[in-house]
Amino acid sequence: AQYALVLMIGPIVMLALLPISGSIIDRFDHAKIIRFSQIINVISLLLFSIFYFLAVKFFLLEILILVIILRATGLFISNTLNSSLRDLIPLESLHRVNSLNQTGASIANIISPALGAVLFS
Repeated sequence: AQYALVLMIGPIVMLALLPISGSIIDRFDHAKIIRFSQIINVISLLLFSIFYFLAVKFFLLEILILVIILRATGLFISNTLNSSLRDLIPLESLHRVNSLNQTGASIANIISPALGAVLFS
């Protein structure tokens, strides 16, 4: 039940932030968005590792907060990178990069739940 709760939180966060993320990405510098999101990721992982050893009783709450933060920042990073592809890659290679990107995401979506269940249990 706890694993299912963790898996449900991610899509809910992404669905809630999807309308907001597009307008933020269009208004601000893409490099700054990616940098800020990565800094938030590192800080949240460091705080999670500290709280993991200090407050073991609230482990599920810590994981839920971490998943919310990582999904939110991941949404901003992936959307920013996707919107910047035209500036980063020559147009003749764009189709190949998109297909490789989708292949990697599909493989990760297939493997990650099984791997997460094994590691979580």
